[in-house]
Amino acid sequence: MALIRDFTIPGTSIVVPDAYHVVVRVIAEKRMADVPPPPGTDPETVALERAEGTEPYWKAGTHARVVVHVFESEEARLNGANPIGVLGQYPTDAGEHGAVFTSQLGPEMRFTMDVERPALAQAYETLKASAYYAEALDA
Repeated sequence: MALIRDFTIPGTSIVVPDAYHVVVRVIAEKRMADVPPPPGTDPETVALERAEGTEPYWKAGTHARVVVHVFESEEARLNGANPIGVLGQYPTDAGEHGAVFTSQLGPEMRFTMDVERPALAQAYETLKASAYYAEALDA
């Protein structure tokens, strides 16, 4: 499984056409109870923070975040090349490869998991639902 779309190397104007985007990690977290708002928080602020789509940040359940490695092509990945970019939530998601880290997606990298379904399939569904990958092709 992979997605194909152009990738702009962060901090440059270099665009890699038809780059190969692969989910390399789905990191799950099980939260037993909703995270309460800080004491004294204005109810309007709480309502904004608890808006639809923010559940992975506060609601009880199993939530996951996705890490994507971007390669020049499928052949480059199969030949052992290092990724040219990493999409994730934290800089440590880049790992040991020395790839340029970018978090272009932010919240779109998180989702509430259905523990009865394969995590990898859910990760790709989440990415394909994002604006960034809306026009991406399946590889």
